Amino acid sequence: MSFKIKYIAQLCDAESNEIIEQEEIKIKGLSFPKTINEFGIRHSEQIELIKKAQDFFLKFQSQFFSEQKSCPKCGNKIHKKGKFTSDFHDVFTDHEVVVQRLGCNCGWMSDHSIQGIYGNSSHPELVNLQVTNCADKSFDKSSQNLNNICCNKRKINNHATLINNVNKVGTLLEQLKLSEEWSKSNTTAEQIILNIDGGHVQNKEEGKHSFEELVATAYKPEDLVDTSANRKEIRRKVTVASALQDSQKTMKALTKQACLKLGMDKNTIVTVLSDGASNCWNVAEDLASECKNIIKVLDWFHIGKKFKERESKILAKFIEDYNGAKWKLWHGKGSSKIVDLPIDSRLS
Repeated sequence: MSFKIKYIAQLCDAESNEIIEQEEIKIKGLSFPKTINEFGIRHSEQIELIKKAQDFFLKFQSQFFSEQKSCPKCGNKIHKKGKFTSDFHDVFTDHEVVVQRLGCNCGWMSDHSIQGIYGNSSHPELVNLQVTNCADKSFDKSSQNLNNICCNKRKINNHATLINNVNKVGTLLEQLKLSEEWSKSNTTAEQIILNIDGGHVQNKEEGKHSFEELVATAYKPEDLVDTSANRKEIRRKVTVASALQDSQKTMKALTKQACLKLGMDKNTIVTVLSDGASNCWNVAEDLASECKNIIKVLDWFHIGKKFKERESKILAKFIEDYNGAKWKLWHGKGSSKIVDLPIDSRLS
């Protein structure tokens, strides 16, 4: 005896459970799996199953668009003005749905596409998946990765669409983080630690130079907790960034908002860790009027880097003393006179 599995979608009456319409969305033969590849339903078959099930669901859900009876503009009876086919892009699949257009003698007309009705033909879950992928990978790699997940080369995952969605979401996030509502805090902070760093990112567009970006991360000292003997973790932090060439206006505003969100007020001491670049200090100094005091700290990585850069200029007989000076600085004895080391004039 042989077997097969039928996947059937049904439209039923919610009260009586009477079947109004049904459709076989997939039939699959059942046999002994000789290899692991034959065990279960394959990735492409799962996507196909999702698509057909979604098509069946959307077929009936889209009919609700035609249930409006009166004109929202004048209140008179409205009339059907033809059916239109519209694109809808879900997380893994693309669909065409039928939308009934409605109109009134006063001139009002309903939208006849998913884009017109909701402002976007892509589901927010798809946009979220696209943007989070682009946060970790290039646009080209993200496009390829998204298409691999869907077992299909989808137009909605093309390079231009990904850039457009990233820009839209980025703009919305920037507007949100610059709003007073976002930065409101129910607590106050005695101290905030602020890490500010910058760098240059190579522009992929031909003929374009690299551009500078700044990133600031703010957290409270009490949110830095031990996770093991040698590891620490920041339990809560707020990170902001900007690559806009606007004389740091946006970066300064976002950094201020991040600190306010953690409870910064006129009594808060802000300790700033940076690599010593003037652009980073400029962002920090903009907080002076918003807090009690700003303590600037050059991070140890860059201190060590400066020591290393100058090591070749130190005469061999003074190298031990030079390294000792570095040790004293690391152990908090930098305020005292460490050592005077002659530098070879031929190397300076």
